[in-house]
Amino acid sequence: MISILLHLYYPESIKTVLPQITKDFLGEDRLYVNLVNSAPFDEKAFEVYDNVTILKSSNVGKDIGGKLVLIDSLMQLKDESKYWIFLHDKHSPHTTTGKFWRDSLFSIVDVRNKELILDYMERIDTNVLTHKNFIMNEWRESSQRFQTINHDKLVELTTKYDVRPRTYEFAAGTMFWAKSEALKRFFSKNHPLDIRATLEKGNVLDHHQGTNAHSWERLLSWIALDNTKRIAGIG
Repeated sequence: MISILLHLYYPESIKTVLPQITKDFLGEDRLYVNLVNSAPFDEKAFEVYDNVTILKSSNVGKDIGGKLVLIDSLMQLKDESKYWIFLHDKHSPHTTTGKFWRDSLFSIVDVRNKELILDYMERIDTNVLTHKNFIMNEWRESSQRFQTINHDKLVELTTKYDVRPRTYEFAAGTMFWAKSEALKRFFSKNHPLDIRATLEKGNVLDHHQGTNAHSWERLLSWIALDNTKRIAGIG
């Protein structure tokens, strides 16, 4: 059983994102959607799905804040899905590569790739899967530092939450499959909405200083990796 956790910020994503999540891919599984409550979404567009739950929240922590709202909902519902798929409308208007990122990352919900992905995910050592071009690792053994402006935040958060993955690889773009067990275990001890309350409001960027929101983009993958597992890539 699979649960898709989709966060949408842009109303136009109804036309660009939803068609990529086909009923053939979803099947009997469930789609959970979080909408930014200040945007005028056409909610009738979701009626095409048989198994959909729609939530709304304020614009906090970008897509990470929205995903934490979704995680909180699934935890309250005692979701039993073996796999969670994290998605959002990777629009990135501040870059020229947003469409490329979105098209590549949404390959993880292409029905033509589903059998291959399930084969990867059923392997005992694999807990996370994304597009292979977006597996990143910013840790440098030589300097014992993360090569990112978010280094101090990452050290603070991994220490606070005792997150010690085997590898510091993560799914850049925060769109990935994950075995849900490690995530459920972590968020049963650390309330998702309490974490969301620490995130920055609005369209926060990390060009000049580290942010909690961008740091949690890394931690979400590392929590799912559960200390001993690996991240796989398709594409």
